[in-house]
Amino acid sequence: MTFSTFKNDYTFRFVVKNVSWHELLISSVAIRNSDNKTMASVETKLNIHEVKDWLDLVNNENNYSNFTWDDLLESTKRSHLDYFAQRARVQDFFPLNSDTDITGFFN
Repeated sequence: MTFSTFKNDYTFRFVVKNVSWHELLISSVAIRNSDNKTMASVETKLNIHEVKDWLDLVNNENNYSNFTWDDLLESTKRSHLDYFAQRARVQDFFPLNSDTDITGFFN
């Protein structure tokens, strides 16, 4: 499948949900535009305590690159989109590459 067909034929939804005070559920759904049918979905679960401890380690004064919750959500979006692209066998589309523009993919 070509990239333009992939982008035109499918809509993607990205939802971040607080499951509890210490857990986030991040889900993405691929919906075919022609019949509004859900074609695939993927979920990522984050334990906030574990991630916060990791972020504190990464963002210490001795580290040159900081990492934020927005960065974490962006990389999750990219990995979910990559999953959909691989399932649809999209040619020449690499959402894991940070140079690839994924603006407008998710509603």
